[in-house]
Amino acid sequence: MGPWAVRGCVVLIALLAGVVPQWPYGNSCGWGLYFYSACVAVVLFGGAWGLLLTWNSRLGFTHIIALGTLIWGAALAADIVAPRVGYAARSATWSCVK
Repeated sequence: MGPWAVRGCVVLIALLAGVVPQWPYGNSCGWGLYFYSACVAVVLFGGAWGLLLTWNSRLGFTHIIALGTLIWGAALAADIVAPRVGYAARSATWSCVK
């Protein structure tokens, strides 16, 4: 990939990472949570992919953006997982069945 294509991909995944917190549907349990988790997984994968591409292309500033995207994706994933494994102060479940 050319440098501008790499930059474009990193910017697109960073935009996705920026709008994920404004998820318009319920994501506390069930299918909404699963789809939200899949979107967060795409952000994580895209951030890691962007890191690899920018490192190989020697694009320093874009590499920093990709790293920020990956860290933000990890924070979003921690917000999903921590309450469901008993680590956070609040507790939550994966399914909506009580």
